[in-house]
Amino acid sequence: MEVIRAPSQILSVSASLVDPAHPAVVQLCADLIATMRVSPGCVGLAAPQVGVAAQAFCVDVSAHPKARTSHGLIVLLNAEIVEASRNEKGREGCMSVPDLTGDVKRATKISVAGQLPLNGERVRGPRPAA
Repeated sequence: MEVIRAPSQILSVSASLVDPAHPAVVQLCADLIATMRVSPGCVGLAAPQVGVAAQAFCVDVSAHPKARTSHGLIVLLNAEIVEASRNEKGREGCMSVPDLTGDVKRATKISVAGQLPLNGERVRGPRPAA
């Protein structure tokens, strides 16, 4: 899929909740993964970045040289951050803002809840260590 670039309005619109079992949502998830995998250096992609205002994203840091931990490929729908801790500054880039990187302060430990594609099972990622 084509990755949308800033300053496109879709990148700042609130994304809608989705039905995990809907065939179009399942296909969107597959397309997000395929787009992420063919994009050099990309470790995550959200639906608005491909022009769809939906709450869907994928992430896989397995092959990133600076990853300290990896949970493999994660695809979540209707996700929310439940807990976050241990903020740390790190260099980041974004597919929607190419050729620009910057130091961004992010939580290094998070717990995320969301639904899986297809069956809609609600899952929650690991709780951060104190």
